[in-house]
Amino acid sequence: MVNSLVWSPEEAKYLKAIFRWQETEPSLDEERKRQQAEEDERRRQQEEKPAGEFRVLVIGGRGTGKTAILTRFGQGTFHGETEPPDPFYERGCRHPITLEVTPTSALPTSATAHALTTSSPTTTIPTPKGTTTKSYSVPHLSSSKQPSSPPLKHHHNNHHNHNHNHNNHYNHHHHQPTPQNPTPKQQTQTQTQTYLIDALEMPSNQLLSNPLLAQALSITEAAVLVYSARDAASLQLAQGLAEFMREHFAPASPTSVRSGGVGGVDRGRAYPIVLVGNKSEVEDAGGDGGGGGEEKVVVSRAVGLRAARGMGVAGCGVADVPFLEVSAKTGEGVVEVFEVVGREVLRVRRAVRERREVAERERLMSAVGSVQTAGGEGRRRWRALWRTLFGRREVVEGAR
Repeated sequence: MVNSLVWSPEEAKYLKAIFRWQETEPSLDEERKRQQAEEDERRRQQEEKPAGEFRVLVIGGRGTGKTAILTRFGQGTFHGETEPPDPFYERGCRHPITLEVTPTSALPTSATAHALTTSSPTTTIPTPKGTTTKSYSVPHLSSSKQPSSPPLKHHHNNHHNHNHNHNNHYNHHHHQPTPQNPTPKQQTQTQTQTYLIDALEMPSNQLLSNPLLAQALSITEAAVLVYSARDAASLQLAQGLAEFMREHFAPASPTSVRSGGVGGVDRGRAYPIVLVGNKSEVEDAGGDGGGGGEEKVVVSRAVGLRAARGMGVAGCGVADVPFLEVSAKTGEGVVEVFEVVGREVLRVRRAVRERREVAERERLMSAVGSVQTAGGEGRRRWRALWRTLFGRREVVEGAR
């Protein structure tokens, strides 16, 4: 082809194809597919982003399997009791969980808020011009935890069935509410969201140090109290730790202030506790005298249930705490422990938010009374109070 104007048929065909070629615009279908792929990728990244974080304290005596539980939860493996614990999980772990949550707008108003809004039906709160308000939208548990549902009755003849499925048992002691069919509105608003568990393990050699224990309680939102089903002393230690927590988070009183007791700024704070009995996989071992050399359970499930009664912190609103039996060896019930902790933290967060809103409403009602009895000066104070309560809230929410 070089230095020649005569081309072979193949060369001529190739040149004609080059001259006819033009860069074509992508078709509408291809563009639609590309946009859909980008939207799916954005949605996937948004779903993977945690909706919140729970900082949880994992605490218990030596040899109860705290690190084994965290290793099973974060890695899905078990290193064995004769092997040293995984150093990566020896002081805690970070791992996601998924929970079914419902926006606060789909939940019924709490009893305190309802009583407050219906106590003075003829009172209206004026809204100054140029001000707007925004409602909170805090995710909460699905309708399975509603306090308005009727409680279930316990039947003693069901205890025989627990021998086959005791590790998955979750007893909240104030009884599980009867499941009800949700309305279509609730079905559409219930969402599956991802939360991040930031678990902190308290070294067993620091349990006798009250300052270190108080510091660990101050930087966490909930605690998982772990005892070994093979060791009755570990349950007694867990009960002692729960007593320390109740004292640490007890509401402030003149006596506690004068004595300078533990708690400080944490006094009155709601702090959920979950009692966990580990190593429950050997409950039936040796029942017929042929346990194969395995250790038998010393602390039965009934004893654990009794220990969980009255263990709750005063600010949580319930005296009993959730109780679960798990096995870090088999993995049964381990993930459920942290799901229960997440639900408890969400319940407490909602209760705290409602108490704040009730306090704001009470303050507004007192301000309305002063406006009705005062003149122009009272109205000016009312406008300043409204901007303080709601104008600032709108700025903060917009900055989120």
